[in-house]
Amino acid sequence: MSTRALKTIVLVNDYAYINGGTGQVMFRSAIGLAQRGYRVICFCTSGEVDRSLLHPNMEIISLGLPALREMGGLDRIKNSFQNESVDAAFTKLLKTLDPLSTVVHVHSWRDAASASIFGVLNNHSFPWMVTAHDFALACPYSGFYNYSTKEICTLKAMSLQCRFTRCNDGSIAKKALATMRHSVQMNRYGMPSKMKHVVFVSAFSQAIMSEYIPSGCKQHVVDNPVSVDLGARVEAEKNDHFVIASRLSEEKGVAHALAGARKAGVKVRVVGDGPLGESLQREFPEAEFLGWKNGDDMMAEMRKARALLFTSVWYETFGLTAYEAAALGVPVIISNASAARESVRRYQHGLVYPNQHELELVHCIQHLGDDAVVEGFSRSGHAKYAEDPLTMDRHLNQLGAVYLEALSA
Repeated sequence: MSTRALKTIVLVNDYAYINGGTGQVMFRSAIGLAQRGYRVICFCTSGEVDRSLLHPNMEIISLGLPALREMGGLDRIKNSFQNESVDAAFTKLLKTLDPLSTVVHVHSWRDAASASIFGVLNNHSFPWMVTAHDFALACPYSGFYNYSTKEICTLKAMSLQCRFTRCNDGSIAKKALATMRHSVQMNRYGMPSKMKHVVFVSAFSQAIMSEYIPSGCKQHVVDNPVSVDLGARVEAEKNDHFVIASRLSEEKGVAHALAGARKAGVKVRVVGDGPLGESLQREFPEAEFLGWKNGDDMMAEMRKARALLFTSVWYETFGLTAYEAAALGVPVIISNASAARESVRRYQHGLVYPNQHELELVHCIQHLGDDAVVEGFSRSGHAKYAEDPLTMDRHLNQLGAVYLEALSA
């Protein structure tokens, strides 16, 4: 194995600003890597550059192109298979860089860039890897979730049964297009068959995806960084309401959580917004809906809670708020469908119940009516997280090891 000096890191993302969990991880990593002295180039397809994210060692390139959802019918279809403008710009960038001292790390591509960027990478000699923030390397809809039956999908991805199952919440034509697009990703661009390195954000998601990863591809687990103030423990046993912090969409199980809370007779505050916001407020008028909050405001709401209800009915790959809750000393109740259940195993700060089992959820909520139980989970989470925190340094050390292994291969 040769030893090469890593100088430049190219991070690929659909958007030039933080618009969700993937962007948050990528840009926070980018800043951390730049602070460690690397030259960092963020190659993005859509959106205006958020200049507050910049660092002297960091460049954010945005092509300013529309995301697929912003395009008309034919353009949207064409660019979902291959975005020639992105490919040309990406090729131009790579020609200025040295593959002996550069790694390329892809975070997202489905919303704007398209899988054709992997075709560009396959035509160059740069070491590269992908972080599986979702399940898009295997599932045409990226979530292993059947929106028609409202259940986790257990079909073999891209099998005949998968291809002909109407699992989406749109038309048959939309499902057919998603399947065709995924076939192109697999067959024309060699994803994931030509991958040499893949990064998972949890052992949970790795276990689900492993059967779809080629044997010659090295699998890594890199913990997402959790940014939270490790201050005094939240005395959750003195708080009287539960909190839900989530996008208000079908797969997040918010209605399921609110129904369980209603049956358990407890108060709930909901932090978040989304397509189901108005209907949930009509159906559950007793709950307090606060809208979406970021950063310090979100943490302030968590600190007021007796426990966090994390009731996603589909697979989650990580579950950031569960780890934030552990750090604060806020107990959790988590569906076993979510990677967030790993936080309970690691920090012993709450309860895990069977996915979509309302009666078990009610029992868990009622169990946290006991102040002594809540205090026990609170103290455990706060103390154990302090012993094993998911810091940015930890994330960057793990990521750096992956980069150096890929570069030295």
